[in-house]
Amino acid sequence: MTYVRLEQAKVTALVQFIQADPVAMEPCFSVGWAVPEELWGQGRVGEAFMAAVKELRHGMAPQGMTAFWIEGIVGADNKASQRAAEKVISAPVATDTDSHAGVPVVQYIRRIDAQTQL
Repeated sequence: MTYVRLEQAKVTALVQFIQADPVAMEPCFSVGWAVPEELWGQGRVGEAFMAAVKELRHGMAPQGMTAFWIEGIVGADNKASQRAAEKVISAPVATDTDSHAGVPVVQYIRRIDAQTQL
């Protein structure tokens, strides 16, 4: 699922979910986001992320999905995205090396269900 926030026909934030391996036998979605550089530092990631998760939760409910996980993998050198992930997903849960790019990454993960406050 791709969620785009538009203002005056211009993309101001993009959030994308891609199905990942299940966590605790529940669906998991890897999340990524982007904001135009001129809008960095304005909280747009957090706003768009929360709206996108609400849409995802609403869209999954009719299919019987009552809970799912959101996982963020952020480059260890991307301090701005780390701060955003800590605000909207969780504290860091693990560090590793990306198997494709070979660079250090930080993992964030959060369970979402009908009672999760967004």
